[in-house]
Amino acid sequence: MDSETTYIGNILLNLLWNKNGNLDLLIVLPLPPGADTVPAEIQEVMLQRVASHGFLVITPWSLTESGGPTERAIKLVDVMAWIHSTLPDYITQNGFPGAVPDFERTTLLAHSAGSHVAVSYLEGFCEQETSVKSLILMSPVDGFDPFGIVDEFCIVPGQRVNFTLPALVLTAGLDAEKGSLLYPACAPADLSNDRFYNAFYAPRWQINATQYGHGDFLDDEFWALIKDTKFCAFCSEEDCANRAGYRDYQAGQIVSFAMASTDPAGHCDQLQYIEDPALMPVATVIRNNRPADVCSRFMAGCARP
Repeated sequence: MDSETTYIGNILLNLLWNKNGNLDLLIVLPLPPGADTVPAEIQEVMLQRVASHGFLVITPWSLTESGGPTERAIKLVDVMAWIHSTLPDYITQNGFPGAVPDFERTTLLAHSAGSHVAVSYLEGFCEQETSVKSLILMSPVDGFDPFGIVDEFCIVPGQRVNFTLPALVLTAGLDAEKGSLLYPACAPADLSNDRFYNAFYAPRWQINATQYGHGDFLDDEFWALIKDTKFCAFCSEEDCANRAGYRDYQAGQIVSFAMASTDPAGHCDQLQYIEDPALMPVATVIRNNRPADVCSRFMAGCARP
């Protein structure tokens, strides 16, 4: 496993890859607060496990950019253009000659408030984003603030989004619970998870890891901060003892879905790992809405319904 980091303007790209892999592209939109102000280091263990399967993981973030999630989605256009134009030379110049990212096999991954940015981006720029072949949202949260006070949402309950793209919603069962009376739930029930799954077109999947919380997959030191402050609800002592297994589960679901949706000819069999709870190392409740021949429909990219 190799890791390279560079500053380009005020965007930090953390590039993690397996030099022997095929370098499919995984664009990771980061965690709250601020939707893109937290670096990838707080979820590095999980992302490294994803990268070890041959994915090039890119996590744009900034401490200086302002604006709500809809405005940040517009800025993501420039970020994506920069990635496409600059990344190949960057990889070569940093000691990985011959490693070529496959932009046509891109998966967009987001967690929590970053999901609002991802969905708004696809709603606004689906036609030009032909390289993104699938979408993975981890405990997605809609809105500008956790209370839903500011009227800025990407989902209208009862309506579908204006794009089609294979989508996986990874839900944490404790998302909607409060960690403390001092804070709102990190993913309030009316603003998260089902709100997104119900708004997507088929093919779509949702997997609920029932015993885990919003940040239980994070690296140890950052997870301990959540636990100590009770900022989000977190796993019980018994389930926390298997937190490493939960992190493996999260990485595994991401890898399986990304492989199946971006290389269906070679990896359609990976769908079993997101559809069969017996193959999952943690307790889950799953649902999906997809045709039997779903793998033949992958790789179409973002489209309008």
